Amino acid sequence: MGYIYYANIESDPDGGFIVSFPDVPEAITAGDDRSETLANAAQALGLAWRSYYAAGKPLPPAKICERTAIAPNAWNSLKLAVITAFEESNITKTEPAHRLGKQENEARRILD
Repeated sequence: MGYIYYANIESDPDGGFIVSFPDVPEAITAGDDRSETLANAAQALGLAWRSYYAAGKPLPPAKICERTAIAPNAWNSLKLAVITAFEESNITKTEPAHRLGKQENEARRILD
């Protein structure tokens, strides 16, 4: 699964820009200039993803379109990739600790 979603970026009547994601309606943010807006958009997308995971909901699929592509920061993308791979592997939370030669609480932190 790709972790790039497409955003609507619109001028804010009060100044700056507003960003929303049609595929992730929970991720809405703004910024004073385009650079700040894009950085805030990546952060909002990552936070929305975490809320999906915390609620046990799957991430919505991203639709291809002619909007601005936004990817969350590498840390959020990596975290979601690890969690997704773990969930698809159908192993217990203790198994990664065994495979890594670590204590269980250390391995669990990776998934928290």
